[in-house]
Amino acid sequence: MYMEESIRTLLAGTTALLAGHVDNPRLEAEILLAHILGKERLFLRLHDRDHVEGAKASLLQDLAGRRLLGEPLAYLTGKREFFGREFCVARGVLIPRPETELMVETALELAGERKSLLIADLGAGTGCIGISLALERSGVAGYLLEKSPLAISVCRKNRDRLGAQSLVVLKADMKNVPLPDASLDMVLANPPYIAKDDPAVEEGVRRYEPGSALFADNAGLELLEACVCEARRLLKKGGWVLLEHGLAQGEAVRHMLAKKHFCEFFTKKDLAGLDRLSIARV
Repeated sequence: MYMEESIRTLLAGTTALLAGHVDNPRLEAEILLAHILGKERLFLRLHDRDHVEGAKASLLQDLAGRRLLGEPLAYLTGKREFFGREFCVARGVLIPRPETELMVETALELAGERKSLLIADLGAGTGCIGISLALERSGVAGYLLEKSPLAISVCRKNRDRLGAQSLVVLKADMKNVPLPDASLDMVLANPPYIAKDDPAVEEGVRRYEPGSALFADNAGLELLEACVCEARRLLKKGGWVLLEHGLAQGEAVRHMLAKKHFCEFFTKKDLAGLDRLSIARV
């Protein structure tokens, strides 16, 4: 049975436990304890002499132990920030990445001053892409498409909690989207694009995150090609497709887009200077 300990003592002990295993042990210790207490991190600093009951101290130890085994922080807390908003996550659903924010930024640029925009987010996962876009720009409506029942549940929860009611959550495979031809202004997708034998995948990612949301056949290109084909069918004249992909896949994706007679296609780099997002217009 754990005794009561002060916030200061708990943070020091958890930081020491995580040191050498995570990039920022103090930050992660604060995130875990703030999550357990239902407080902001600032509270911990202002009340570091307050005592934490034994059961919560024990829970902090348990979560820190799971973190040491490589379980992602987002699964331990059930949330991840994306584009300035907190999204719910769950084991079995892909965790939103900061580099994916480039897709939302680019979509907003392409939308310009348009007063309405009908979109589809293929393989929406948590819904972070489509929801962020809808909340950043009034007039955005459309569909969040996902085939995983768990992801659909999380996606719908995020849509409702954040208030993106202009978006409809649909169960659908990105290879066969149940929407009419030439009906959309923009298609966005962050499909599985990692080759199954890619040695660069971190062990924690491979062990804990859903393989169905990470890996694809044909050197990771299979579902990117499916998205290109569906986008060509779904988009109105002048509509845009935005596809996130791996750092070495830009040329292959541009070739797919050219084959399907898209125009104005180009690839943007992320903050690390790596090819991340290919865009094209019908």
